[in-house]
Amino acid sequence: MRILIVDDEETFARLIAESVEAEGNHAVERVESVDAALLLCGTRGYDLVLSDLRLPGPSGLDLLAQIKRRWPSVHVVLMTAFADVGTTRLALKGGAFDYLVKPFQHDELMDIVNHVLAIRLNDGLLLDSMPPVALADMVGASRPMQALFSEVQRTARSDASVLVLGESGTGKELVARAVHRLSDRNGGPFIEVHSSTLSEGLVESELFGHERGAFTGADQRKRGMFELAEGGTIFLDEIGEMPLALQSKLLRVLQERSFYRVGGSELVRVDVRVVAATNRDLPADVADKRFREDLYYRLDVASISVPPLRERMGDVPLLARHFLSAAGRSTVAVGPSAMKLLNEYTWPGNVRELRNVIERALIHCGDGPLEPHHLPERLSRQDAARFPSVEPRG
Repeated sequence: MRILIVDDEETFARLIAESVEAEGNHAVERVESVDAALLLCGTRGYDLVLSDLRLPGPSGLDLLAQIKRRWPSVHVVLMTAFADVGTTRLALKGGAFDYLVKPFQHDELMDIVNHVLAIRLNDGLLLDSMPPVALADMVGASRPMQALFSEVQRTARSDASVLVLGESGTGKELVARAVHRLSDRNGGPFIEVHSSTLSEGLVESELFGHERGAFTGADQRKRGMFELAEGGTIFLDEIGEMPLALQSKLLRVLQERSFYRVGGSELVRVDVRVVAATNRDLPADVADKRFREDLYYRLDVASISVPPLRERMGDVPLLARHFLSAAGRSTVAVGPSAMKLLNEYTWPGNVRELRNVIERALIHCGDGPLEPHHLPERLSRQDAARFPSVEPRG
């Protein structure tokens, strides 16, 4: 969002700006007076104005009145070191979105910022000030996601093996697909293998293929996943679940770019890029002899860590809108109370859980808007200590 901070305490204003910028790619500017604020509002425009109540010259209430008269869609939050109930009521009656009593906590501030972001997105009012919020099929405007986008683009330009790390549900598969799509191999196939779903007896055949007669039921030659990925990328999801016996054979493929089919004597050469992913602590597995050390270092030529959703909560409104659009329901709005619950929940299941919550809510909300009773009960029950609710006082 475009955010303007109005406060004559330069150090305090700078700290607020840094605090907000650290949570997302918001364009934040600072001024010290109402006159300067009105000048910028008229020439640049803002989504949110955070103003001190007591300023030299005209006050924050004067600024609120001017903004609501001239730019009624702009959200204004007043900050004060004086918990004056009468003034607070006057501010809310005059159209203030909310207010903060100094000194306030970072989470109190971000709760309001994320709430405003959600409303601006829902109402289609968000000003075009944010950097691109999507790369391939990944969505996010937060600093962690912008850093991830840069890392994916940088890694895609090489042809090295890649290890994608992150908790379940964070989108490791999307990262793998983005690496492939942005690479010179994008004209080749992208073959996905879920290591944990393959039976130990068949996993070697699935990866490397087999010859006719190699085992009971092998009535014809079969090409494995590595051959099918020729010229492209093979994505080995949940690599930490791969049996130790097969890890040595995978290591040879990475080193020599060749292998033998099960039951075969013909050396098969392949040109394939390997991208692997895991939610496990592979160094710990190496120490416990559950994962080969040489394979770990061969896979970890380039590594990409995907942040959990709780570390990029500013992306929740964007993701919610993305999933609504993906479901063909872009006209459905998320009500402010529902969005508040989405913003306060800590998402142990990460982006996958958020997508499932949105898809489930769409079954119940009809044409919308999406409200709290459409959401799973666990979102309402959770202790919202991480993002305390800031209810208007008085």
